[in-house]
Amino acid sequence: MYNSYKGKVGKVAPNRINRRFRTNIPHQKITTDTTEFKYYEIDNKGRMLIKKLYFDPFMDMYNGEMISYGISKRPSAEKIMKALNEAIAITIDCEYRITFQVNSQSKFHSEI
Repeated sequence: MYNSYKGKVGKVAPNRINRRFRTNIPHQKITTDTTEFKYYEIDNKGRMLIKKLYFDPFMDMYNGEMISYGISKRPSAEKIMKALNEAIAITIDCEYRITFQVNSQSKFHSEI
């Protein structure tokens, strides 16, 4: 059985969310988690191939709005960073400390 778990990788930031997943302030709390989607394609010989896409949405915990996202055919720090930079540009108007929360249990880790 394959297990990709490598223990703690990189630096773990303090838990500022503390399971408080709602906020009354737009752009104050943003969350993301890479999601893998499988889909099927038929090749030129008629064979069905399983393909994957990776979706990296950045969601505002104020109203559930997706403020930016990345989609790629493999887990990609480049796509995540592009979506993160877009999210930062959008949330810069918040007068309070902005918290970006990432699922630390994600199996797609990159040192960013």
